[in-house]
Amino acid sequence: MLFRSDRSVSKILFDINSGGGTVNGVPELADTIYSCPKETTAFTDGKACSAAYWLGSQCRRFVATPSATTASVGVFMAVPDVTKHLEQKGIKMEVFTTGKYKGAGAMGTSLTDDHRAMFNEDISSVKQGFVDHILRVRKNANVVMFEGQPMNAVKAAKNGLITGIAKSRREVISELQKAG
Repeated sequence: MLFRSDRSVSKILFDINSGGGTVNGVPELADTIYSCPKETTAFTDGKACSAAYWLGSQCRRFVATPSATTASVGVFMAVPDVTKHLEQKGIKMEVFTTGKYKGAGAMGTSLTDDHRAMFNEDISSVKQGFVDHILRVRKNANVVMFEGQPMNAVKAAKNGLITGIAKSRREVISELQKAG
């Protein structure tokens, strides 16, 4: 964040509009936002879900318009099993590996119980990191709301996942300017 050391910048507004995405780099960027010495505010008038919410949750304030969609605190991983489709086409996939986890989820193969357990452990660990990051800033957040459900801003505010509701980005910017 280039503005961290710029003395002419006292506040940073993160304007978020994303349904989320992959986890790679998110915890590290969340830590950078959290440790920013400037006043930070996240805002959305669209979506701030999943990974995007994770990042916004690290701002001191998180404001959204009433109809914005936020939260969706959870992690998922999709592994397609196309073995039956390939079998119908006369194709059988064989994967040779050097360990019981190598090749897990390879196209055309089914997962073993060990593979499923490994993936569940991985995504559970990522979710716990997500929750830990949220709770260090949103100490009063209702953890019942951490089951992957997206919610409008009114519900998110009621459950402590965001700090306020605004009519527009302009309103948030005006508040930031008035506060000095």
